[in-house]
Amino acid sequence: GGGIFVRAALERLVSEVEPARQANRHLILFADAADSEQQEGCIEIAERLRSAGAVLSVIALGTESDSDAAFLQDLAAAGGGNAWF
Repeated sequence: GGGIFVRAALERLVSEVEPARQANRHLILFADAADSEQQEGCIEIAERLRSAGAVLSVIALGTESDSDAAFLQDLAAAGGGNAWF
């Protein structure tokens, strides 16, 4: 019962993506739509990834009515990507 630590995952992505020089960088976060923890600061990190030229999309296990679905949709939007459930 630990949930998905979203901020920790995004912080790791930033450390890998910012120095990368690939032309196309589309990142996929796979998360639980009912158990995504560490939401604080994640929108800002997604915006940072986007400003670094990356796109962040989300694949969410669950449905759009789950407790963390709106957060995951907002996260994908901030990253310039899409959210799929």
